[in-house]
This record gives sequence, C-alpha cells and structure tokens, in this order.
Amino acid sequence: MSEKMSVSAKLDLEELLYDLSIENLDRARSAKERNERYKYSAATIVFAQAAVEGYFNWILEHKMLSYNYESQPIRRLLGETINDIRNPALKRWTYILEAVAFLATGKLVEPSKDFEKNAKKLNELRNYVIHYDAKLRPTERLPKTDEGIIIWEKLTLENAEKSVEIARELIKELHKKEGTNPPQWISASG
Repeated sequence: MSEKMSVSAKLDLEELLYDLSIENLDRARSAKERNERYKYSAATIVFAQAAVEGYFNWILEHKMLSYNYESQPIRRLLGETINDIRNPALKRWTYILEAVAFLATGKLVEPSKDFEKNAKKLNELRNYVIHYDAKLRPTERLPKTDEGIIIWEKLTLENAEKSVEIARELIKELHKKEGTNPPQWISASG
C-alpha cells in the first residue's frame, strides 16, 4: 500500500512586513527633516501594502490547501481561478475576501464599501511610490506649504498612518467575513 502525504510550510513574511510598516511609521513621526519624513512615509506605505498583498495571497492558498475538495470540486476551481488573477490588486483582494468567506462559511458575502475604498486608497499610495512619475513640472504648479514646495505631496505622515490603519482594517475584515480571528500581530497593534 502506497500513501502520499504533502507537507506545506509558511514563512511569516507578512508579519515582518507589517512590523516594518509600524517601525517606519514611528521613524516618520519622529523625523525632524521633511526629506526624512518622506523617506520613512514612503517605506511605511510600501511595507503596509506588501503585508496585505502577501497575507491575502497566503490566506487564499491556505484555504485551497486545507479544504476538502472531493465533495465539491467547484470550490477548488474557484480558488485556482482567483489565484490566476494578478491585476488590479483591488479586484484580486475583493475576490480573495469573497472566496475565503465562501470556503469558510458556504455563503456568498460582499466586502463592505469601506473595504473597497480602503483597498483602492492603499494601492493608490503604493503605486505613487513604486510607479513614481518623474515628469518635470513648473515649480509654480507644485503644492506649497509653510515648509515650502511639496515635491512628493502624497508622502505625508497622515498617508503613512492611514496606510497602516488600512492594512490592519483590511485584514480584520477578511477574518470577520471568514468568521475567524485575525492574527495576533494585527490584534495586538490596535
């Protein structure tokens, strides 16, 4: 008699990425110089988005590996189809949330309007950093504050704080729809 067993392992990179977003947010908060705030705000945004992206990808994979598909193979097809979707991230995250909730509860659920709004905002901020448009613009058309011209108007401390808050809320909503508790590293942070 020959039996096969498959073993999967997971690295907790999502928790590390989330921790890096928190660390860089703290640095942005304490930065004395504007360029230093920009640098740490950009890192916060990128790490917060990467944590959500990695976590959502993992949770879908986890559900696909841990679900008994022999009774309902259509559910495996659902997971595999979503896994093939790569862009845009907002659609992928929405489908993952819906699929994970469906696999866990057997019910179709829709994400909240806040989920979609927040996912869109987090990805917009991340894309601002990652896909920076280096077009030259006349300085008179750039936003200005008391500190002078703002070159990177979206790399604010407020947007960095919002990115971490959004990451936390997106992961919490995923677990709420699934009927489970979020990971400790999310629960402990606020």
